[in-house]
Amino acid sequence: MNLTIFDQFLPKLKKVIEKQGFLTPTKTQTAVFNHIRNKKNTLLVAPTGSGKTEAVIFPVFDYFLRHRQKTTGINILYITPLRALNRDIFRRLIDLGNEKEIKIKINVRHGDTSQYERRKQLLNPPDMLIITPETLQAILPAPKFKEHLKTIEWVIIDEIHELVDSKRGSQLSVALERLEELTKKEFTRFGLSATIGSPQKVATFLVGNRDVEVVNLEFEKQYEFKIEYPKILESDKKMAQTLNCKVEMASRIRRLMELIEAHKSTLIFVNTRQEAEVLASLLTHLKPNFTFGVHHGSLSKSVRIEAENRFKNNEIKALISTSSMELGIDVGFIDLVVQFRSPKQVTRLIQRVGRAGHKIGEISKGILLTTNVDDICESYIIVKKALKHELEEIKIHENALDVLAHQVVGILRDKGSTTARVIFSIIKRSYIYRNLSKSKFKELLEFLKSQNVIWEENNFNLIKPRRGMFQYYFNALSMIPDTKKFKIINSTTKRIIGTLDDKFVAVSGRVGSLFIMRGKSWKIISVDDEEEKIIVGEKYKESSEIPRWLGEQIPVPFTIADEVGKLRRKIQTVLKSNENINQSFEDLIIDSDAISEIKLLFQKQISEKADIGTDQTIVTECFDNYLIIHACFGLKENETLARVIGALLETRFRVNIGLRVDPYRIILIFPFEFAHPNIIEESIMETNPEHLESILEITLKNTNLFRYKFYQIARKFNVIAKKVSFKSLNMKGLVKIFQNTPLYEETMRDLGLEKINLAITKKIFQKIHNGEIKIKEIIRSKTKGPTPFGLAGLEWLIPKDFILTKSTKGIILDTIKKRLLNTQKKLFCMYCKKWERINTISLLPEKPECPKCGSRFLAVSHFANTELKKSINLQQRNQKLSKEEKKIIQTAQKSANLVLNYGRKAIIVLAARGVGPTTTIRILEKNYDSKDEEELFLDILEAERRFERTRQFWDSK
Repeated sequence: MNLTIFDQFLPKLKKVIEKQGFLTPTKTQTAVFNHIRNKKNTLLVAPTGSGKTEAVIFPVFDYFLRHRQKTTGINILYITPLRALNRDIFRRLIDLGNEKEIKIKINVRHGDTSQYERRKQLLNPPDMLIITPETLQAILPAPKFKEHLKTIEWVIIDEIHELVDSKRGSQLSVALERLEELTKKEFTRFGLSATIGSPQKVATFLVGNRDVEVVNLEFEKQYEFKIEYPKILESDKKMAQTLNCKVEMASRIRRLMELIEAHKSTLIFVNTRQEAEVLASLLTHLKPNFTFGVHHGSLSKSVRIEAENRFKNNEIKALISTSSMELGIDVGFIDLVVQFRSPKQVTRLIQRVGRAGHKIGEISKGILLTTNVDDICESYIIVKKALKHELEEIKIHENALDVLAHQVVGILRDKGSTTARVIFSIIKRSYIYRNLSKSKFKELLEFLKSQNVIWEENNFNLIKPRRGMFQYYFNALSMIPDTKKFKIINSTTKRIIGTLDDKFVAVSGRVGSLFIMRGKSWKIISVDDEEEKIIVGEKYKESSEIPRWLGEQIPVPFTIADEVGKLRRKIQTVLKSNENINQSFEDLIIDSDAISEIKLLFQKQISEKADIGTDQTIVTECFDNYLIIHACFGLKENETLARVIGALLETRFRVNIGLRVDPYRIILIFPFEFAHPNIIEESIMETNPEHLESILEITLKNTNLFRYKFYQIARKFNVIAKKVSFKSLNMKGLVKIFQNTPLYEETMRDLGLEKINLAITKKIFQKIHNGEIKIKEIIRSKTKGPTPFGLAGLEWLIPKDFILTKSTKGIILDTIKKRLLNTQKKLFCMYCKKWERINTISLLPEKPECPKCGSRFLAVSHFANTELKKSINLQQRNQKLSKEEKKIIQTAQKSANLVLNYGRKAIIVLAARGVGPTTTIRILEKNYDSKDEEELFLDILEAERRFERTRQFWDSK
């Protein structure tokens, strides 16, 4: 009989493990066994479903049981990025720990943990504590609880790849050094990661300057990908009418249902919560009795947990999710993953499709349902790279100054008082701050001193906390940006249709701007910052403005966009040579309908003798007031190019220019017809690539994007209190005050990593200057419109699949008409002054009359109004009227005149929100006849929206 690593465990542990169903060790468990037994710092990289958690926990438990101390204290710290993962890990391990043979006490602790449970943990600490990074920040300086951390031997960080590239990871990196300062010994660090592109960097992040080994099992996993572009069937046309969507979307929904029905359990990934909600809505309309779940971060915890459990228990066949299901939350067996639209990054595709075949040795199957040619080409490149294990390199927040400030305060919380030298030595042990200079550190300390966070003497040889430091530390405990949710209210129905983050409101939420939600285009009428609500109306008139698609775009990196550019160049060459396009693709991963769609678009462009943007060619295309720059450089790179070019052109033309960006094009929107495509090459050639950084800084600091990021980071620095809103501040002035401070510097650094790519943009400029990248121009007339690629670009910016096709004009009119006609209004006869009655407008005749005297001189007021009759009675008794009472009678007379002249139409208009006699006269002067009813209600709607826009000024009077 062959012995396994399980045979090297204590017999009682082996027995418990076998009882839990683990009879033989997996390859993953075997691979890391010696690393754990020898207490080596290790990063384990393995695909989803390879049993990483058990691979580490079993031998750690064995070590713990062999060396268990009689003293109390926590021995194993298990850190995960999400509370949901905490719960999942706890559920998977609690039964194992509770087995009477081993009795390992396991607890979970996070922000939702009750005070009762926390008290129990303080009095009787567990052997193993499962926490999030933010919980570690909270317990490290806790006077009593930190005593239990001194006994820690093991720190295991699960899903470490989710933390490395964020400020949460930077914060955790220093927290581990603070923990080691507390334990006064080196504990063993173990990182668990899904497939990543920079394993050695992640390993070094885990340990700093200590020894570490990488166990990389990512190549053990087998994947099977297929890219599909569903062909439109005759039945899809009828379905499109039923679903109120484009026929192309109907074909994808039909194909999606076919895939779901052909498999036992299907996980569907989308890139934004909006896409998740629209997809769910369409599936519900298609098959009302079909049950499925939706899972994304904006849903409540209870809703997400219910969806996870129902999916795991096979109560639903499909689950639609955003990135919230990328991590290793156990949802049972999945035999297929469908990626709806391109996943944008290779790593995301691997992690998402890796959820299928969630068992060792099983093939993970993924189907990518694509929506257009860019989507197909991008997906094709991503799949090819995935099969070759060419993953994106991880980028980290090196020397993040807001994190550094928080951790300086944290160390002071740990120690009470200390010196700059001690703090600096702890910080420098972190990989994130390995390159931090003493001068930069000193600048930060000076800034904290100026903000009254710390007190120092003798040139920082002694640093003490100030009174407000406690609040400073706990306010910035989490590096996840604080966001407010604004309620979005439909001005026509007055119903809440969703929520928007305050970031969108700050950066793009000006009155009049358009955005897409729930498959419809909406126009912002007013923004109420105090009540955190936005009044919107459905767009029912044609507009040249491009609505914004809500949700953060997952950035397509340069490495993928550049390969798409090379693929475009190859296809263009093949088609111009009349060769077979199929030779440009590997048939195993892309279907023939997808290739046909690519061929069709390229042939249209070539037939119009229009150039195509590739890796070696930028194409500038003018039509109407648009300038489209076709550039295959990636999202951050094109964002950088757009900011620079936009700034140069705004200076030249002295106008504001609108910008829209995607990975393959930049769209500049001018306030006039634009026909100068050569201006782009001229501007670039006149600009020294070395000047780009200064141009960008000048440009960025004047944008709402910069100001909102500044606002967020200022809150982490405690410069702006948590309750203070973005809109209430003079951000332009505040930025100016804090220029040349760590706060300003950190804002620029953060945007430089997250939103722009200066290094690649410099190289692009240099290649244009030396002729490696050519710029070609196209001018199109307004009547001819954009080229086929230009039109595809406009549609790429707004995912038309997710916009409902049915004209909303009729729906809006029906809604407002129904509301107004069902309104109850009080009519009062201003002639005889003896009759009043509450009436439903729909039941009134065209020319209402007083039943007592026959007059049509009828005043209109709210059904609960009693002030008019009181004022009239005072007037009839010749008593002195107040200013307010005179105004009531005057208003009544005006409305009575309107009813006298216009009949029921006047009552309908006066029933609208915020519409008084003056506005009613302006509307009714158009003399609508029965054929103009639609126009009447549209004018009423516009009047209501005008009131919503201006009511804040009326209310303040």
